[in-house]
Amino acid sequence: MSPRFRCVLFDFDFTLADSSDPVVKCVRYALSAVGAPLRGEREVLRTVGLTLPEMFRILAPGYDQAALAALFMEKAEDVMVEGTKMYGEVAGTVETLKAAGVVTGIVSTKLRRRIERILEKEAMLEAFDVIIGAEDVARHKPAPDSLLRAMSVLHVEPGETLFAGDSLVDAEAARRAGVRFCAVLHGLTRREEFAPFGPVAIVEDLRGILPVVAKRTA
Repeated sequence: MSPRFRCVLFDFDFTLADSSDPVVKCVRYALSAVGAPLRGEREVLRTVGLTLPEMFRILAPGYDQAALAALFMEKAEDVMVEGTKMYGEVAGTVETLKAAGVVTGIVSTKLRRRIERILEKEAMLEAFDVIIGAEDVARHKPAPDSLLRAMSVLHVEPGETLFAGDSLVDAEAARRAGVRFCAVLHGLTRREEFAPFGPVAIVEDLRGILPVVAKRTA
């Protein structure tokens, strides 16, 4: 592979890993604790990628978002790491990118320490050159800060970087950071919803990113 991009950055939830079960458990635990109406699984998962206060602003308007976020985090300590599973194609895809000399990283609103624990469980902690989590930036996606921070650490420019994500929050973050975006359809965002952001590609799973990275324009 003669890569078109020197760097590929990934969102975490629903791009690299399926965290649907623990996320729903954490949200329902928080809502139940304050007496808020419970939400369906699809409603909950549509908010993944937002910060916790933003998530609960949608799921429980009128309730104390900070308190709900704290309850979510309390439950997450018990269920998030064990309940999150990496998608089957991730290891092989990242290995192929690394073999081609592409640097890789993770940019997420999830806590970095929790991502690291999940990767350690999956024996993939060394697969990524940088991990930028919620505790590493003051402004979270769709602000460009986490992407810009990752590129700074890796010494790459926006024009050399591809960001893969599953949500419109990811697409907007890529636009603001000036990097190309590849939409991954692991999440609940529909193909047509990504169209206004002009993604370089829309792929069913991460294996589809390899020809995107390999393809050089004339």
